[in-house]
Amino acid sequence: MDVSGSMFAPCPVCGRTIAIKHADAHVSACVRLGERARERGGKVPTSAEARTVKEDFRGRRSHTGKTTTGFVAGDELRGGWIERGESRRRKGRTDEEQSAEETNDAFAEMRRAAKRMAMVKLPGHFLIENFIDEDEERRIIEFLDEDVERPWRDSSFNGAHEGKKYGVEPNLLKRIVEPAKVPIPRVLRELVIKKFADAHPTLKNFSPNECNAINYRKDLGSVLTPHCDDRQLSSDLLVNLSLVCDCTMTYTNEKFPEKRVDVYLPRRSLQIQSGQTRYDYMHSIANENLHGNRRVSVTFRESGVLKKP
Repeated sequence: MDVSGSMFAPCPVCGRTIAIKHADAHVSACVRLGERARERGGKVPTSAEARTVKEDFRGRRSHTGKTTTGFVAGDELRGGWIERGESRRRKGRTDEEQSAEETNDAFAEMRRAAKRMAMVKLPGHFLIENFIDEDEERRIIEFLDEDVERPWRDSSFNGAHEGKKYGVEPNLLKRIVEPAKVPIPRVLRELVIKKFADAHPTLKNFSPNECNAINYRKDLGSVLTPHCDDRQLSSDLLVNLSLVCDCTMTYTNEKFPEKRVDVYLPRRSLQIQSGQTRYDYMHSIANENLHGNRRVSVTFRESGVLKKP
């Protein structure tokens, strides 16, 4: 199992979220595609057209059957390379001059984005790739889909998606943790929890008594809106297993919103939130950052009764 993390940034040419380490090659490929389109006489999207971003999902049907505004990552390049490129076009530059200058600007903006992200660290964040194998993933998904005792139910808590819970049940209104109605299933205890102690030093003494699963559907507008899990009813560790497809999770510092980090979560990876990542950063997943039509996550917590003075 590999322990790692990934940094991502939007391509200033096509707008896709890509790994920074592949930035130069990706931007070069985007530019070459544009040049070939010009040679063939085809229409080349303007910078603004290439970077069109839907601001929300108003009017889309959510899992609950209600309309939802959702959450979609904003255009962080607005006011930068896009507008500069459009203003130059209005000054009457030739296509060749425009293409050459935009290429230079694209590389410059990508490097600036990489520099901004490199400056933001996530203390206490760990990612273990290939935590489970394909067969174990299949067994977990089959159980979750076929569990008649706890079927998938529509949820609007921290976004629009489907969910189910096992183990103790935190009551956020009463500020207590209620006894488990349905224990954590054996398949999760045997295939996931049993491996924690040997997977990472942070998990050596982690004994979760609660877990919840979320079923995301990209075609239904599923999202995870920015939030920080309850800081009192749950312990200082949050452990999350990603299944079915990859996604990009966005971390935003609550006090300093400019401190923002995108972390790529491959399927079958285990993510650990501790320290500052656990307490100082909100986490979210935009619909556009679900890299497949379905994603399932299972989050494990160690929850206890809030002790009052």
